[in-house]
Amino acid sequence: MGKSLEATTMLRYRGSDPKARKVGPRKEEVMFANLSLHLRRLSSRRLIRRERLDPVRIDTTLRFFVRNLPMLLNAERCNIYIYDPVAAKAWVEVGTGLDAGALAVSTQNTLVGVVIASGEPRIVNDSASLRSFDNERRALRGVVIRNAAYVPIRSRYHAEVIGIIELLNKVGVDGFAQADLAPLKEAAEIVQDLVDSVFLTQKVYGAADAALTEGCFAAEVLAGFFLFGSIVTLLLVAAWEAMPVINDALNPSLLPFMTGLHR
Repeated sequence: MGKSLEATTMLRYRGSDPKARKVGPRKEEVMFANLSLHLRRLSSRRLIRRERLDPVRIDTTLRFFVRNLPMLLNAERCNIYIYDPVAAKAWVEVGTGLDAGALAVSTQNTLVGVVIASGEPRIVNDSASLRSFDNERRALRGVVIRNAAYVPIRSRYHAEVIGIIELLNKVGVDGFAQADLAPLKEAAEIVQDLVDSVFLTQKVYGAADAALTEGCFAAEVLAGFFLFGSIVTLLLVAAWEAMPVINDALNPSLLPFMTGLHR
């Protein structure tokens, strides 16, 4: 009688060896803990995704880089382009002194197009290679462009170029150097998810994009049903495993019969 009810039932259920109590957490407890952790992770990812897709958050973050990259690299201007593969052009989402969509550059026979097609960074310091800036000169209202540096922005999920970071007019006679590309590449990696969000809102895939969107929703619903079924299954398993302990606590006379069922 000196033993607690918990100790008695644990010894009866797991055997007469006291060392059996040191086997650690029961299987269903571990399963519930893992399930709880997984649900928290899914919830966090959902919240992060909503924050990332928030247009205000996207605009604020991109403007931070447009404002600070020229100061970091001693340049005059910075533009972040979004690639539109349907229209074969790239348009400015955020730029120095520019509103969204105020500047659009064709991807045909332009430096922007070369960077998008090659997926490689590019530095241009000679005037002969700057002839493709005619569209930009008109949009920038007479701004003289002396040199430029480009870094592509790639999607982390579908591996294509979705945008470009452009820096214009580095102060000094030498122009941009290869070392200037390192911070631009880092910035491109940081903003890739934000730019991807803007890129995908263009509905660049037409009917296929709509079908994929509907398919993703259906997959989320189906996953929810599977998750709900898993939770119900775990609850039933836990209830069945707990039956000997519950019956022993309520009616000890039934213990021999319940123990026999679980052997």
